Amino acid sequence: MHFANAIASADDYSAELGRLFNVPAALSPGNTGLARDCKVRKRPHGFGEGVYLDPRTTKRRSTTSRGIIRTKGGSNMKLSFLARGLVLGIFAMIVVPVAKASSVDDQQVVAKLDTQYQTAVLKNDAGTMDRILADDFVLVTGSGKTYTKTDLLTEARGGQVVYENQEDAAQTVRVWGDTAVVTAKLWEKGTDHGKPFDYRAWFSDTYVRTSTGWRYVFGQSSLPLPKSPE
Repeated sequence: MHFANAIASADDYSAELGRLFNVPAALSPGNTGLARDCKVRKRPHGFGEGVYLDPRTTKRRSTTSRGIIRTKGGSNMKLSFLARGLVLGIFAMIVVPVAKASSVDDQQVVAKLDTQYQTAVLKNDAGTMDRILADDFVLVTGSGKTYTKTDLLTEARGGQVVYENQEDAAQTVRVWGDTAVVTAKLWEKGTDHGKPFDYRAWFSDTYVRTSTGWRYVFGQSSLPLPKSPE
């Protein structure tokens, strides 16, 4: 233990305590009268390694196992509390930027994945659609119809719907932990069993992070938007 012997004077004690705990000189016990008429002893067994004050002028004894120095007037100097606050502050400075970076990375991953899905629909690529869609996927259209993963894969494999255009614009991605929502305006153009279609609609795609990566779990689209006057 560093304080094996009592420090000769209050001034010596103040200087030593300030050096060990990095306490500014203006706040050291020697300048506030905390160490006057006190002597330094080893703590009793069981209180942890450190020192405590044994005032000669009062019956009150100052000690805790957490490094709190209690004076005759009852004021506390919580050095360990200040140290913990400093550590927490440094930790927050490190963790917050990391969390923000992680959120941005997730946004980029989900945005790219949703673009891959739209490309797969354009090409009737059932394999890629199968990989991205969750098994319990559901799509709800603006007309109130619902489609499952099986419905969409069957349509892609059948080749009855031929897309000339399947792309989105104004894409935004918002992430909340393990859930992400993609919102964009979709332009679809092609033929369905020989019948042409050409429309734009807003949609929201919900993705969830799983043990095997992000999966598209729920889709919702608006009714076709009114055509802009030419």
